[in-house]
Amino acid sequence: MNINEITMLPKVFLLLQDKYSKMNPHHETWELWIKRDKTPKELYEVAIGTVLVQNTNWGNVNRAISELKKMRLFSFSSILKANQSLLEENIKFVGFYKQKSEYIINLSRFIISQGTKTPSRESLLKIKGIGKETADSILEFCYGHPTAIVGTYTRRFLARIFGKAEFLTNKYEWVQECVYEEFNPDFKDFGKFHALIVVHSQNICQKNIPKCTSCVLNLECVYFMKRDEDNQVANIQKQIIRKKKK
Repeated sequence: MNINEITMLPKVFLLLQDKYSKMNPHHETWELWIKRDKTPKELYEVAIGTVLVQNTNWGNVNRAISELKKMRLFSFSSILKANQSLLEENIKFVGFYKQKSEYIINLSRFIISQGTKTPSRESLLKIKGIGKETADSILEFCYGHPTAIVGTYTRRFLARIFGKAEFLTNKYEWVQECVYEEFNPDFKDFGKFHALIVVHSQNICQKNIPKCTSCVLNLECVYFMKRDEDNQVANIQKQIIRKKKK
């Protein structure tokens, strides 16, 4: 696919932003994440959240963070001093809590070692438990580095909007480059765009039965417009249902 075919993302962003003027049900959480100048506690909450949210939902993440606050485990240094079993107990709501407790410790140690420096993507990817999506989330939301974050929702959303199954199957960086080619705002709008895609995908552009007739983007969406006349476009839905999260 020629990435120059991507021509609609700025318009899509504005339509979504108008539709979700408040990104419920987690508007306050997202406002914190896209805040530029974070306090140390806010930075900690966002960084830890990038790990906790893996394979779970925001309700569980918020609950786990509340429990960490109650136990005064609310700084990178306090995480390193804590007994790991206590940490596990307080994040059990998010699933895979034994692994995630280890990942949180690894990330805390790394961020302390960085001081005020912005880490490279490569250095983040060397941390056990930090994959591409999490590394890019840290760069975007913790360090204010404008970054396109590619998750399952992003792939599904773009595949339908542009009627291209390649968004489901091509490499992570290929999807990023498609976004950068057309949509390259500051870090705050990148963060908003990611948040909007997540909320829209949860509420409307759902995996099994997307609510296309209720979608504010349906007149921009190739899948909605051509699914009844183009077999390749129609097959996107079959691939979405069939695809396992990597």
